[in-house]
Amino acid sequence: MSLNLATNPSPRSDVKIEDCHSLALLEHLKLLNTYLVQPSITEIVINQPKQILTESNKGWKKHKSNTITQEYCQRLSKLIATYSGQKLDAAHPILSATLPHGERVQIAIPPVTQVGKISITIRKPSKSVFTLDEYQRQGYFSKQNQVNGSQNETDAQLLAFKQDGNISAFLKLAIKLRKNIIVSGATGSGKTTFLRSLLQQVPDSERLISIENVDELQLYNTHSNTVSLFYSAGNQGVANITQKQLLEASLRMKPGRVFVAELIRGDEAFYFLRN
Repeated sequence: MSLNLATNPSPRSDVKIEDCHSLALLEHLKLLNTYLVQPSITEIVINQPKQILTESNKGWKKHKSNTITQEYCQRLSKLIATYSGQKLDAAHPILSATLPHGERVQIAIPPVTQVGKISITIRKPSKSVFTLDEYQRQGYFSKQNQVNGSQNETDAQLLAFKQDGNISAFLKLAIKLRKNIIVSGATGSGKTTFLRSLLQQVPDSERLISIENVDELQLYNTHSNTVSLFYSAGNQGVANITQKQLLEASLRMKPGRVFVAELIRGDEAFYFLRN
């Protein structure tokens, strides 16, 4: 499928084109140039064809775009892989690179995503440099975590709900406060069904990423800005991708929340809680 890019804005001219790979990539990025040049936009993501999502200080915003086809996403991904000198295929389905203008990009393709799904996340570098005094004036230091073991007001409220047996209110507040929650139980006890109920409490405005070995959570049924990442249990798949590798990749995809569907074992458990 051929794409006519001539009617789109010209690429920015503040970078020197040194080879045909960067030239071809910049030509293909013209379709995203409207968002790449807006100073207020910090993240640009493509979860599915015909839709672009951008994040600014006002939150996430959806943009319909008939030019963002499956073929375009495939071609853009291949050009980024070629430009960065990396492989991107079924055996190497995760790619992290830097674009010609300094933007960071994270790409995930099958088998770590759903069949036919290509996830592209572009993070624009910040051009702002603030002094500590400016951070102070902007309120960055107005909240500090308590480390002396004492409870803050919200934790006390959580404890009160638990002591009163109001577990529904406890869980709703815990989700609102972005607390880590572990759902455990025997096989067939309804863990996934219960987790889906918890997902209903997460605002649709947030970007959600799941890490699973099968498509159980189906985030796309309840939320509009989601990416489902899959690893192969027992290293039986074409791509030998681990939970930890997907956790590392997910953190470069600007997640609001990360859901791990299966019990984490080994050092990835510490990595998950630390991040």
